[in-house]
Amino acid sequence: MTDTTQRLRSSLQTPDESAWGHDTRYSKSLAEALREAYRLFQVAPHKVDTHFQAYMLLTRFRGDDLCPEQRLRLEYALALTYAEEEATHQTLECLSNAYDIAAKMTRLPALVEIGLLKGGLLQGDTQYDAAYYAYGEALIGLQLMTRTGPNGHADPGMEMDLLMRMMGCAWERGNFPTALHHLEEARSIHGAFLAGDMSREATLNWLNAVLARAMGAPMKAFSLATLARNVYLHLPLSWNTGRIHTIVADCALDILEARQAISVRMVAPGDAVDRVLLFSPDLPGGFNEAPQEILRLDPDLILNHAADAAQTAFEFAQAAVDSAGAELARLAMQRSDRVARRIGVRHGGAKRDLHLAQRMTQTAQSLGDVLLRGRAVTALGDALLAEGDIDAARTSYRQACGLLGGYGFGGHALWPRRALIALDDLGA
Repeated sequence: MTDTTQRLRSSLQTPDESAWGHDTRYSKSLAEALREAYRLFQVAPHKVDTHFQAYMLLTRFRGDDLCPEQRLRLEYALALTYAEEEATHQTLECLSNAYDIAAKMTRLPALVEIGLLKGGLLQGDTQYDAAYYAYGEALIGLQLMTRTGPNGHADPGMEMDLLMRMMGCAWERGNFPTALHHLEEARSIHGAFLAGDMSREATLNWLNAVLARAMGAPMKAFSLATLARNVYLHLPLSWNTGRIHTIVADCALDILEARQAISVRMVAPGDAVDRVLLFSPDLPGGFNEAPQEILRLDPDLILNHAADAAQTAFEFAQAAVDSAGAELARLAMQRSDRVARRIGVRHGGAKRDLHLAQRMTQTAQSLGDVLLRGRAVTALGDALLAEGDIDAARTSYRQACGLLGGYGFGGHALWPRRALIALDDLGA
């Protein structure tokens, strides 16, 4: 399908223009250096050595008195070189300088592009509030151009990407209503302009699945995650290939846990159950699924789906050299065994489960991955609860809540919070 949508054209991709030569501060030497730096970026956009060469070409001009157009591109290009070296502080400094210059010149396309890059850097550094703000500024600039753009949108693809990224940041902070709002906006743009873009549709389904899990709709989450997984299987191998399989496994296990929760709450056959009790007091209602539909599902079939997806996730993570992703897949495999014992499909192995959970918390700490560590501590709480050690389980859940919440992973903190609420409801 031919993509006929409008795209943003930012002059930041242009290293030099003849019109700039009218400014007395224009530097021919910098013009040559910028052209060579941009050429290097195109030849090897993600090669550290190439970016270092560009840095060496450009850094000597940093203290010169330059015309605004050249200064803007100098700061932007230096930001790219620092970003490749993972020098976050220096990258953000250059981007802030570039943003100030673009704002003074009212270069809306440049402001959008800078905001997108800054937001991505901050999001990767788990600074979700700051990333959300950066994306929001970029979106405002894009929407200002949208009012005069063809078809009412300056760049539907970029607008959708910004909305999905803002949704991701809102989710990570635990702001589910805002995440849902951005997801609906992104879905609207996709339907109107980008219906043939399978990659973006897969990302949209992934985000929707994660949100559906949080909002108590495990069957919907499983269906959406499976759709996303099927697309990623046809894309080049990346970390996402394995991690979407882990999401599929967790969604399937959510269904089994929901099924058990419904069964436990039925005092006698035929009793009515109002909703699936995968609850959280701060989520909007109306998203829960009909219990009868979940009860009709074959638990053995769902468990096999979960186990297969978790094993595949682990294999893809190893192939993509994603250490944290491999540990997340291990957690899903461990959870699959635990759920199998809980629903009576398997017996024994609780001691081994506890030992594995303890070892995974140590592995997560050694990797320095806060999210993985929080997930592992939550799994440790689950293993302790399966052993009947309620006090120790509660301590693990509280530790996971503090760890995940303290580092801004409010969305992921939902699961240990739910576990604590469930223990309180049971009077344990």
